Amino acid sequence: MTGFRSRFIYVDAMAGIGTWRRVKESDLDTEIMKPAKNHNCFASVQRFDEPQHIPPESGEEKELQWAPIYFDFDAEDNLEQARQDALKVVNFFTAALGVPRAYVHVWFSGRRGFHIVVEPECFEIQPHSRLTYIIKLAAMALKDELELKSFDPMVYTIRRVLRLPNSVHPKTRLCKVELYHTELEKMPLTEIQAIAAGPRGNIYDHEEYIRIEVVDLASLWWKKYVQAFEEGETLKKLAPTEPIQRPPGDFSPPVCVKFLTDCVNLPRPNSGNRAVMSMAAFYKDAGVPVGEAEKHMTDWVQRLGNIGDSRDPRAAIAMARSTCQYVYGHPEKYKFACRFMLSLGSDTSKIPCQHNACPWIGGVEQEAKELVKTDLSQSADSAMQGVKIEIQSRISGKTATPYVVPKKIRITCLPKHNVCATCRIARFNGNFEHEYTAKDASVLELFNVTKLHQKANIKAHLGIPKECGFHRLIIEKEGNVEEVRMIPPAQDFGAAERREYVVRKGYFLGYPIQTNHTYTVRGYPRKEPKTQQATVIFDDVERQESEVETFKMTPEIMAQLKVFQPEDESQVMSKFLEIHEDLETNVTGIWNRRLLSVSFDLVFHSCRGFGFQFAKFVKGWVELCVVGDSGCGKTSMIQSLRRHYRVSDMVAGGTARRTGLAYSFQELNKTWLLVWGILPLNDLGMLIIDEFGDLKQEDFALLTDARSSGMIKVAGIVTDETNARVRLVLLTNCKLGRTVNSYDCGCMALKDLIPGAEDIRRLDFALAVASGDVTPEMLNRKEKPSIEHVFTSYLCNQLVRWCWSRKPDQVEFTAEATAMILENATRMSKKYVAGDIPLVEPSDQRFKIARLSAAVAGRLFSTDEKGERLIVKPEHVSFAVEHLHNCYDDPHFKYSAWSKGKRLQMPDIDRTKDAAEKLKMVPCQSMILPVIRELSSFIVRDVEELAGNDVTKNDVMSFLAKARYLGLIEKRKQDYVKTPLLIEVIRLMEGS
Repeated sequence: MTGFRSRFIYVDAMAGIGTWRRVKESDLDTEIMKPAKNHNCFASVQRFDEPQHIPPESGEEKELQWAPIYFDFDAEDNLEQARQDALKVVNFFTAALGVPRAYVHVWFSGRRGFHIVVEPECFEIQPHSRLTYIIKLAAMALKDELELKSFDPMVYTIRRVLRLPNSVHPKTRLCKVELYHTELEKMPLTEIQAIAAGPRGNIYDHEEYIRIEVVDLASLWWKKYVQAFEEGETLKKLAPTEPIQRPPGDFSPPVCVKFLTDCVNLPRPNSGNRAVMSMAAFYKDAGVPVGEAEKHMTDWVQRLGNIGDSRDPRAAIAMARSTCQYVYGHPEKYKFACRFMLSLGSDTSKIPCQHNACPWIGGVEQEAKELVKTDLSQSADSAMQGVKIEIQSRISGKTATPYVVPKKIRITCLPKHNVCATCRIARFNGNFEHEYTAKDASVLELFNVTKLHQKANIKAHLGIPKECGFHRLIIEKEGNVEEVRMIPPAQDFGAAERREYVVRKGYFLGYPIQTNHTYTVRGYPRKEPKTQQATVIFDDVERQESEVETFKMTPEIMAQLKVFQPEDESQVMSKFLEIHEDLETNVTGIWNRRLLSVSFDLVFHSCRGFGFQFAKFVKGWVELCVVGDSGCGKTSMIQSLRRHYRVSDMVAGGTARRTGLAYSFQELNKTWLLVWGILPLNDLGMLIIDEFGDLKQEDFALLTDARSSGMIKVAGIVTDETNARVRLVLLTNCKLGRTVNSYDCGCMALKDLIPGAEDIRRLDFALAVASGDVTPEMLNRKEKPSIEHVFTSYLCNQLVRWCWSRKPDQVEFTAEATAMILENATRMSKKYVAGDIPLVEPSDQRFKIARLSAAVAGRLFSTDEKGERLIVKPEHVSFAVEHLHNCYDDPHFKYSAWSKGKRLQMPDIDRTKDAAEKLKMVPCQSMILPVIRELSSFIVRDVEELAGNDVTKNDVMSFLAKARYLGLIEKRKQDYVKTPLLIEVIRLMEGS
């Protein structure tokens, strides 16, 4: 069970005339069926990710739901008709769209019809708060296309329930049972009813539903209706204050509608859904009966050449008819909107409009009835041009210097000249004031122009003739305009598999606005005068807190999160095993990678910071590097976890350069724009860099200070700074196609990936994963273990948010925990050698252990009676330390073995004397050693040339082999370097 199926695990259920309860789908048998003895049991088709129902707000559903495509065929006196209709739908999905038969479920309902449910993964169905209405739109179209006579349209409500399989119908005493497709097609109805006399088990193997693949044709079919629904949502937002009114006299449509009905092809490609929605809204508001409207639209669609993407014209007609029925079914929601209609035009074929002269709008151009709340991507929709919108946006960058523009102007003149006849100012007796706001599209022509052009633009906007030289323009007040870059805000990841990432240019009429913060922005979408690019002008902003900052503990959440606490403080290890058995079975589907999954988990649950010992603030966010072979599941695992936890961002190292990670400069009109990169934009969050090895090493090195301080500072063209307190996971394969086990010690791969020792030191820990760790028997086992899914997406998300929202003064280390951290930091510093892989650096190790211990405590919801403080105890420290040892002593990573080898190179008097005695026995050492002493690094040729004619290449090679064996030199990629032991040996030999 992966993806949304593992996250959306709750349904609303009831038995008989009882009350509705939200239960896990896996608990339906024990919670609903058995107590009711299988009689009259129901559950919602929709699945939810929250354990409690979230009520609608202002009549709008806010709760995400995930559901299959479903149908109910009901025929009181003609069960055969219901069977034939069900068969048509089965054949449509299996034959026309290619959905595997096992994913198209058919049930006899137990009385007078059939239910069909098609698995949602086939269509790539994404969670949505109004998903049922999209399904209804698709089902209604299929009803018309296939001429389904027993189709029940009343089943498409937000919480639509169907009888549970094997539940007994109280009137017929028959069970709802699943049928094979061949049984539906060929079996007599009496035999089907005979099967339903008792319960029937699952007819398809459970294995077929572990990983359901997308069916391309089915996905395309579904997306058509998603787009149609989204067009309807846009139309709903644009509902005007004053709807159109049919003028008296003969029916004569407005010029825009007439133009569209006369078209051979739509002016704008791929706008069929919008055109159909707009026409349906027009007919409804014009008072045309629904049947007559359907006929008009059917005739119109048949004439158009580019209305649909289906080779079957019946599909386009069915789509138009279902859309018409949908719009007529919601008369107060969907109103004809002029802007929506005009957006159907193209650059070469615009939709004609009479504006305020149109008899259908009463001489006043339409305005949206309510402030349009939308998202950043939709702000570029041409239907939104000039409409006041509200969006949530993160300001990712802005120009170094704001523009200064006229804010309030006055025009004075004596309107006594010939040109005054056509001048707008003359109507105000030569005295006119104007104050620019975000509503004025003309603001865009007041900056980035010369003073002369600015004045000419003002004249043009105000309707002053070009040739007029008798007026006086007075700028009474000036204001600022800041050019910014806007991106979608960080949000609950997992609401959908894919989020559209967009960047929009915006102009803020005010000063200042801070970068790397999220705002509620209210303004007007416009087109750039020079480039026609979509932009937003806004003058009303309200800073928003992140989900981390807004997390509030409640008694309900407190009680729910206690599921993460071990029954006894000594059972930390067993609780981690319990959690990760659940996650690997029900979320990741990757087994026997427990070291890896726990490591990821500690990063996810690390806190913001804390005080420790004498330091008032120590960073709490954890950094991890995982180096491994291809196909080990590291990327797949963390993708599954981030979907389940609904947090973090992910970027590919190959495409992320420094400009994409930290910041970038863009030159615009002789000024500079500073744009923050993905690292600071995830402040207080988490970033995963996949294929980190493809990132340029010098680019990553530039982040060194930011990783320790949590601040990115820019000095140069623009001077600025911002927070970058980011949990970091680096995933990579070895360099140059090597495997982990091709290194003497896997930890040595870090030197190839991160050459700077100071950058390795900033990692809190690292580990290696190698192919072959998981046996073929484990990978290819026939049956997946069945483990109850306790640690749900909702609970895990709440716990992560709790950990991330803890402030430094809310993280407490007990005295015993502090003492244990210091003691283990000393032990680890003695066991492991820093050297040129300084994962364990004596000066840092206590803080690294403290960070991981706090993450362990957070993962297990170690808190006080109010759920406010995160309390780190000795058992958390013990687990963190043991985990570090497991990572470093791992047979692939071998940091412990590498440290032992390094320690042999560290000089003490006995080792130095022994090495010196053995080196004296090497031929030509007296001529080679003085040469090496003077070189910081060297190759064979260097030594051979400098040692003199009496020393051959074989002599040099023999010396280097012995020196390397004794731990006196180290081989790097292209040269050799001396170890501290050789330096001491040279001193000893020169002094003797």
